[in-house]
Amino acid sequence: MAKYFLIVVLMISGSCASQATYRTFDEGSIAEKFEQWKAQYGRTYKESAENSKRFEIFKDNLVAVERFNNAAIGNRSYTLRLNKFADLTPQEFIASHTGFKMSDHSSSLKANGTPFLYKSSQVPPSVNWIEKGAVTPVKYQGQCAVAAVEGINAIKTNRLVSLSEQQLVDCATNDNNNGCYGGFMDDAFKYIIQNKGITNDAVYSYEGMSTGICDSIKAEDHAAQITNYEDVPPNDEESLLKAVANQPVSVAIDASALQFYSGGVFNGYCETFLNHGVTAVGYGTSEEGIKYWLIKNSWGQDWGEDGYFRLQRDIDQPQGQCGIAMFASFPYQVKATAKNIFHIKIMDVTFDKTFIVLIIMVTWASLVMSRTLHEDSISAKHELWMARSARTYKNQAEKAMRFKIFKKNCRFIEKFNREGNQTYKLSLNEFADLTDEEFIASHTGYKMPTRNISNQSQSYANNWFGYPDSRRRLPRSIDWRARGAVTPVKNQGSCAVAAVEGITKIRTGRLISLSEQQVLDCSGSRGCYGGWMDDAFSYIIRSQGLTDERVYPYQRREGYCNWQRGAMKAARIRSYQDVPTSELALRYAVSRQPVSVAIDASSPGFRYYSGGVFAGPCGNNLNHAVTIVGYGSSNEGPYWLIKNSWGQNWGEGGFIRMRRDVGGAGLCGIARKASYPIA
Repeated sequence: MAKYFLIVVLMISGSCASQATYRTFDEGSIAEKFEQWKAQYGRTYKESAENSKRFEIFKDNLVAVERFNNAAIGNRSYTLRLNKFADLTPQEFIASHTGFKMSDHSSSLKANGTPFLYKSSQVPPSVNWIEKGAVTPVKYQGQCAVAAVEGINAIKTNRLVSLSEQQLVDCATNDNNNGCYGGFMDDAFKYIIQNKGITNDAVYSYEGMSTGICDSIKAEDHAAQITNYEDVPPNDEESLLKAVANQPVSVAIDASALQFYSGGVFNGYCETFLNHGVTAVGYGTSEEGIKYWLIKNSWGQDWGEDGYFRLQRDIDQPQGQCGIAMFASFPYQVKATAKNIFHIKIMDVTFDKTFIVLIIMVTWASLVMSRTLHEDSISAKHELWMARSARTYKNQAEKAMRFKIFKKNCRFIEKFNREGNQTYKLSLNEFADLTDEEFIASHTGYKMPTRNISNQSQSYANNWFGYPDSRRRLPRSIDWRARGAVTPVKNQGSCAVAAVEGITKIRTGRLISLSEQQVLDCSGSRGCYGGWMDDAFSYIIRSQGLTDERVYPYQRREGYCNWQRGAMKAARIRSYQDVPTSELALRYAVSRQPVSVAIDASSPGFRYYSGGVFAGPCGNNLNHAVTIVGYGSSNEGPYWLIKNSWGQNWGEGGFIRMRRDVGGAGLCGIARKASYPIA
């Protein structure tokens, strides 16, 4: 009895919270808040159309923040608030305020260096380098490795000097580095070492952009020097803890979810697609008992906790929260000796932890495309891949088994690319140590329905195709990403949610990242894991909508349905439509909105796809749900533009182009089971 009473209470409280949110924010009050916000941050727009566009974005962000904070009471260890980024979409924010490019800079890591400096260090229960006088004030100037240099300089010389980020922006630019804008921390350290120092901020002041010219006279006025730098062993929070206990450390994270962070220990959903460079300046434990990293950001003192934020520490994933343990490094002022040099024997390759640390991602692209695949070189690839993918094995027997699988897949990719007679390329990715059967079992799962429409879905389906008018001229190409109707790619199974996000944007002008977790927990059809798209649509209709992902974030596994969070509706649909088995009919549908489809994703070519127009071979045994977000033509032929759900490190930033107009049910059966929601 108590159990049912609790469920009723949660449903009522969730409903009341949702209604309270909508009552609080009528159009007039939001408009007033928008004007106040513009005045506070000095924001003006050239045209009324731009003002209207920014108001809609502001409104979406305002409602999302309030929904999150209402739902977070008692459930979350952090809060959100509107700030100077409130008129930016998530995509605009990521494009303008992040920039660390992991894949672009992977070849910059040291090929030789020293063993991990702090391997034997003892760590106190907490450290705060701000209180120790080794951290300069927070600035608003992109992302740099300068803070770590300021820290070690203060520790070694007892002088805290604000160093010049502008010198890096102007002078440390090359193919692999762009100063604060997307630069790789190690490349910044290399520049400072090669230049024999860096000047202070007063001499070479920050301009907010690259001037395009390095002022060599100012750059020679050195205020601090470093002699070397060290990469922290990857995917190892214990090693990172030892480093931060001794000095501030440069780290890279996925900052996509931090746009409106206000305070507390961030433990929300984030990926390991690193896009932002920050500095770990301490660690500790909160009053609630949550272990955290203390991070200095670079978005100004009016963001977060006076420009800082706390990130949950010691989670159950080796990469750390938001990937903080994946790429960390620190500078130091100790001269190298022969004792510290690590020598590599080419013909007798052995690998220990130090080796992995020092050469993570060294010439990754060249390794993938290497011309020869001797046993030693494949073994080296496997060690590098293990470090990059945070893969560990229980024992040597399992490692040997996985290496055998890896070797087979590696040779397949090399042979495919070497033949050069295809319209697409392959590359190693996180699936490289899986057999075909393991991959299909773990990363596909679409189940063909036993009848055309399941019983629970029958009443919500239209019995006529909504876009059959052949008199309407089809556009030659369409990309719903360019029209703002596609949210960023996530790594979370196969769902119909992306199609609902698309039609919501088209109908309301608001792009909202909706909750796959709600579908997974509450739909009863296994949601993203093997669920049929039409059943997902039916659940959304029955529940009278779907909530925001920030309210009901993704957990990577099925859990109990949270009625309170699910009651806060962010989008609704009234029915859905199945598309006839025809690529022409499918093209009509996609010209109007993103469409959910099922495909056969079991071929190795699809699994390791990295770019171009995928042309098979593949079967028609539907086992994976994706979303068509456009179509077009290229030199490789006509294609469908597909949003996948295996993360942004797969394919073309998480997308794939598949050959279009091949006849029948389409390539990989793409036209066999397609459907779209109606709002």
